[in-house]
Amino acid sequence: MKVLSSQEQEILLAKLEVELGLRNSMIVRVFLFTGLRVSELCGLTFDDVYLGSEVKKYLFVRPAISKGGFQREVPLCEKLREDLKRYYSDKIQSASTVGIDPASYMFTQHKKTATPLTPRQVQRIVKLAGELITIPDLHPHTLRHTFATGLMRISSMRTVQALLGHRSLQSTQIYTHPSSDDMSKAVNRL
Repeated sequence: MKVLSSQEQEILLAKLEVELGLRNSMIVRVFLFTGLRVSELCGLTFDDVYLGSEVKKYLFVRPAISKGGFQREVPLCEKLREDLKRYYSDKIQSASTVGIDPASYMFTQHKKTATPLTPRQVQRIVKLAGELITIPDLHPHTLRHTFATGLMRISSMRTVQALLGHRSLQSTQIYTHPSSDDMSKAVNRL
């Protein structure tokens, strides 16, 4: 499975909002910085991410939307929290005078509807994002894979397992992709 390089990630993040708009930009950012599955992203509600109008420090993946029915909390990095604040401000401006229902979906098909995006629609958005950086076959799972591989370089496999919501450590092992630089460092430590 392809993993985006740091350079590809930077270029993608720089082009996203201008080219694809705030909602679609946020979708890609949430994937890259949380490692969510596409079904989990589609099921996110404002209550999973926000406490009132404030962004929580952890994204809550409810059993109802997680694979296997296990809840987990994924820490939100400061950069993503700032982006999510902007997203909330944009949503509140386009909402009715009563504000945003905490139980409503974060990513809807249109600004004025409560219908959540489908996994297929999210896949199309991510594919469009990939075309911005000449990766025409970019998939949500590639972004999850990128998140996990980056974490594997700086954290333990158990931490990655917990953040991805895997029951088995074997499931997490598929995300280990030592680069030639990683292998050189390992050998040089002998």
